[in-house]
Amino acid sequence: MTEVHVEAAHADRGRHRARPSAERRLLGDGLALSTSAGVSAVIGMVSWVIAARLMSQAEVGEAAAFVSAFLLVAGFAQVNLGAALLRWLPRAGPASATLVLRCTAAVVLTGTVGATVYLVLPGSGLIFLAGTGSTAPSVAGWLMFTAATVAWVVVQIQDFALVGLGRAWWATVRNVVVAGSRLAILLALGSALTTQGTVWSWLAPLLACAAVLTAVIPRLGSRHGALAGTSSLPDRREVLRFLGPTYVGTMATTLLFNQVPLVVTARFGTETGAAFFIAWQAVTVVEVVAIYFVTALSGEVARAPEAAAELAHSTRRRMLLLFLPALGLGVLLAAPALSIFGPGYVASAPALRVLLVGLAFRLVVVHALGVRQAVGQAVRFARLHIITAGLVLVAVLMVPGYAGEEPTGVLMSVAYAYLTVQCVAALAVLYVDSSARRRARSTSFPR
Repeated sequence: MTEVHVEAAHADRGRHRARPSAERRLLGDGLALSTSAGVSAVIGMVSWVIAARLMSQAEVGEAAAFVSAFLLVAGFAQVNLGAALLRWLPRAGPASATLVLRCTAAVVLTGTVGATVYLVLPGSGLIFLAGTGSTAPSVAGWLMFTAATVAWVVVQIQDFALVGLGRAWWATVRNVVVAGSRLAILLALGSALTTQGTVWSWLAPLLACAAVLTAVIPRLGSRHGALAGTSSLPDRREVLRFLGPTYVGTMATTLLFNQVPLVVTARFGTETGAAFFIAWQAVTVVEVVAIYFVTALSGEVARAPEAAAELAHSTRRRMLLLFLPALGLGVLLAAPALSIFGPGYVASAPALRVLLVGLAFRLVVVHALGVRQAVGQAVRFARLHIITAGLVLVAVLMVPGYAGEEPTGVLMSVAYAYLTVQCVAALAVLYVDSSARRRARSTSFPR
């Protein structure tokens, strides 16, 4: 599968202990990022509950398709510059503000191009339908989809910039404001809520927040640079060597998160797609929170590379302690939680339980990906992403079934495919990493 060559770091773990300040900062940044993602997700799920109660299941499916599509394109458009900012901002010094502005401009361009390309692909009529009420291509539909894509990718980049500038908890506040505003819009619309209203509940807060932070963050960067004194930015070769492979890897996971529900909707209909979308959202939310928690490792390793092994070990321990109990609780409460959305969504409860068990194995992969990214193993990072995400997508495409079929059987097939892939991936990662550590010990202490 892949291999983590951190042999020297593992061999020297006893000699290079992470400094307490680094441990505390890593925990604080990880909690801030994961809390911001978690709080946003919880409020987001409440928003979908409201939408499910006020609209038909088919309308929810249409809105979910629009949201999944712009999140998919935004994931591609980010080109992994968020993780790059975590690596480079701690040593950017006076160039901090310039670095943030250039990264923001880059994702605005990639987001605009990506949204435009997506809308000329077959099947984009569903996106126009959710945005404007008509499947016919239109400038208004293009503007809405492009604005949503660009605004989302910009605020995601800004979250990582805030962490790199030492303002991690500002990202939490940003997420709460955006998600809370979306909830307020849905409540204000009430019984008048439509698919288009749901789309605007996403679009309006994102645009407002992106505009405000675009004005504020460069000032924070200037202050950060003034305190740092000196700057050390990567050269073009280092940028390409890191961004190229890691971007390919993150594209694979973006497909995993956002294309899977689109495939289910396209193959089995909007009602089955809506039921799966809610269950898949729960799984995606937990994984995103875990990814954010582990991503904080990149910033701290950039500050203290000699402590990489110890920081990676403590991150894994804390991640498992935080997330495994939450997954167990999710398995127990799957049916009652889904019943909040309505009787049509309870059919996905058995599938959600299986997906959550698979996610427990996925945590091993998430940690391995975080370590690879933090220590700059870009190719191995990409390889693991591509293999695990690709296997899930292929399995979903091969699940037998047809539109209009009773959803429980279809959703269980998709869930078991996910579980199987994650079990195999986790066992492979554990085996490869264990072998690497054994080789490191045998090299350090030859017989």
